[in-house]
Amino acid sequence: MQLKKLILCGILILASEPSTLASAKTWVDYARSLSGESERVRNNAIASLRKTKNLDEQLAEGLRRGGIERSFALDVVSALKLERLKPVLMEISKDDTTGFVYLVILQLSKDHARTADFFEEQLRARGTSVVAKMVLIDALGRFGRKLPVPAVNKLLQPDTDPDLRSAALYYVRLMNRKRLDQYLQCALMWRGDKRNTVQFETQLRFLMGEIARQNPDRIATR
Repeated sequence: MQLKKLILCGILILASEPSTLASAKTWVDYARSLSGESERVRNNAIASLRKTKNLDEQLAEGLRRGGIERSFALDVVSALKLERLKPVLMEISKDDTTGFVYLVILQLSKDHARTADFFEEQLRARGTSVVAKMVLIDALGRFGRKLPVPAVNKLLQPDTDPDLRSAALYYVRLMNRKRLDQYLQCALMWRGDKRNTVQFETQLRFLMGEIARQNPDRIATR
């Protein structure tokens, strides 16, 4: 009889384990379901994250810790649109090598002028990675932020990282579409330069085509 009771107790303990494990899920477990899953699973994960106690504090800790935990935290901040964590994102952006932190800041941004101020400051910062600078230049172009002409001219020099140089040229194209053509000469002076990559030359041709459609006389005078 005693043996039967022990067996029964063991069965009850084992049966209770799955629910115990389920209740022990952390924000990271839910964050894993935000991508690569069905819409239903994603929505359930978001609902569970919203109910997580002290979520902001845990996310801030994960953001500062870096690595894979930062990636999960960025996914959560983006999915839940947690603008209140923007100061933490700005704090950790200094060591962002992927540009993802800046993309999330951009997504959360409501005050574009202040965001553009911060992005321009980070673009000038010595430790900002090439990939991050590409994200920053693209965002500043879409904001219509007027960067100093000498700064743009420097980015367009042949000895600049090829991808960053292409990003700077795309900035010129974005600004030209906004009728801000003070950067055109910085770009067009490199037409046909032997040091240009194929991508850069192709972008220059696109730029000249855009100028020609706007005003054919502008190409002839440059």
